[in-house]
Amino acid sequence: MISFVSKPILTSQTIGEQLKKARQGAGLSLAAISARLRIKECYLNAIELGMYSELPGEVYALEFIKKYAQILRLDPKKASKLYKQERSSSENFGQSWHLPHSVTYQFKWPSRIIGKGMMLSGAIAAVIYVLILGFNMLASPTIEIASPARYFETSDSKVVVLGKARSAQELYLNGQALAMFQDGSFSESYSLAHGSHLFRITAVGRFGKKVTEYRVIVIQQDKDENLVLNNE
Repeated sequence: MISFVSKPILTSQTIGEQLKKARQGAGLSLAAISARLRIKECYLNAIELGMYSELPGEVYALEFIKKYAQILRLDPKKASKLYKQERSSSENFGQSWHLPHSVTYQFKWPSRIIGKGMMLSGAIAAVIYVLILGFNMLASPTIEIASPARYFETSDSKVVVLGKARSAQELYLNGQALAMFQDGSFSESYSLAHGSHLFRITAVGRFGKKVTEYRVIVIQQDKDENLVLNNE
């Protein structure tokens, strides 16, 4: 079993820098963390570098950072809060930063040409909107599941189902409705008993089109618990 030294989160550094420093202090490689968390190494590297645009979505980013912090014995709630502060600061900076520009010559188009141009632009935009809407309505839904893997074994009774559904109107897990965010992403935690469990995740699109993904989760008993039972 790998042991970790608990360290406080230092707010003078970005969350990515803190996670990287804690990982290196524990003598762990990105590959080792990736295998333990079942998160792609490229996503963990993006977190350490602060390249959040490389992550598949906001829900994924938050869940990955919390898991990364937890395995390094850092506070996942503080890590999540610091990440949100970084994102907020970055967005505010982007909104307040403008390039200076100057106008050296001003040309005025005749109002008749402007009017026809606006009508033509409006017609083109309407056609594009109808085409996109029609494609989305006819497209079959898809499901991308980041966690758990198709066959997942763990001794932790808590399992997080994390993924993203596209072109889906409704989402179900074993027949029960599963909440989705506006971008189609979803994240739900479940506490499971020891043994094997089958998760059937179904996305329903327009006109009743369906797609289903299956996951097998095996919750193993801890060795210490088995030892106690055998001694009894």
